[in-house]
Amino acid sequence: MNINHLIRLVLNASKGINNIDEGAIGFSNYGFLFRQVSLIADRFGLEYTSGLSPVGSRRELIEDWDNDNIQKKVTYLCYRSNKVKDLYYAGALKTLLPSVEFGGNDKFFEVGMLIKTPNSKIFPATFYWGSKGLSIGGWKQEIFSHFVMLEKSNTYIGFAPLELTDDELDGLVETIQHTLQTVHVSDFEGDYWTEFGGTTMGIRSGKPFIMEIPIDNDPSFAIVHYKGEFWEILHSSINSKDKIIFKERMSNMAEVNPEKSSKLVNEFNKYLIEKCYNLLIDHVHKKCSRFAFQAIGHFLIENGGKITSDLKKSILENSRWRDERYRFKDITSKIERKKFLYNFRAEILCY
Repeated sequence: MNINHLIRLVLNASKGINNIDEGAIGFSNYGFLFRQVSLIADRFGLEYTSGLSPVGSRRELIEDWDNDNIQKKVTYLCYRSNKVKDLYYAGALKTLLPSVEFGGNDKFFEVGMLIKTPNSKIFPATFYWGSKGLSIGGWKQEIFSHFVMLEKSNTYIGFAPLELTDDELDGLVETIQHTLQTVHVSDFEGDYWTEFGGTTMGIRSGKPFIMEIPIDNDPSFAIVHYKGEFWEILHSSINSKDKIIFKERMSNMAEVNPEKSSKLVNEFNKYLIEKCYNLLIDHVHKKCSRFAFQAIGHFLIENGGKITSDLKKSILENSRWRDERYRFKDITSKIERKKFLYNFRAEILCY
């Protein structure tokens, strides 16, 4: 599919000549064409992208807050945005681009767009669901490898979306939302994982849903998650005296020898582990999870903490391959997990 064909589709859409089968739709003199992000990038010789603006519920919430609280807003909205409403936009996207896949780590989906504005600017962009919610992004390159001048018009490709003014960006985002609201919503679903956990979400029989995925459904994520909880326990135990001593030593050490300063950090972590050892072990037992025991084993080895004979026994009992062999459907994951557990157990036994 050549560039001229893509341009014709988006130009026609901006004139009200939609082509749903081709993923082209317009609204209020804007035209939007949705394609796989790799196709758009390849056709226009593009490489890396940057976030332009949130879309949907997260953007609406931001507009309701005062500008003085921007940082607080971003932190809050990363966790609390109204995902249910945004799933309708994703369902409309599924109608326009049936090949889009949902699910993954950090990004729930990402597609490419070709956009035509009322003032005849045409440029590629991305439409995605990332850690900050539903968003649009643009390529950072100011000069594309392809410039296409359309005969008998001022329309051109070569405009970088990062050059949009605030008013133009507001108009673009609002129009994307209105445009997708005119499209039939298709069913879809996928598993989405971030550092805060996993969810299965999508639309079934026209209705959006979000279900939390138990942490232990993904062994790798569970181990990372529990190790994060261990660090929280250590950091919460640091008192003012610890902070003063550590800062003074770090300040003096870093000026003399950066390598020794790194060693000091490791020693401080070992001190915290020893100080909180019973709290850590109690925390593991309260989780009633085999992966919590695997996580504490990793955590203590990585940071030089002690592993008592009783704890070693518990870790080994909770890291047997026979207890996990039926968790995995595909052969590759099964082989990788089996290898991981055997290597982990050997490391625990030798520690």
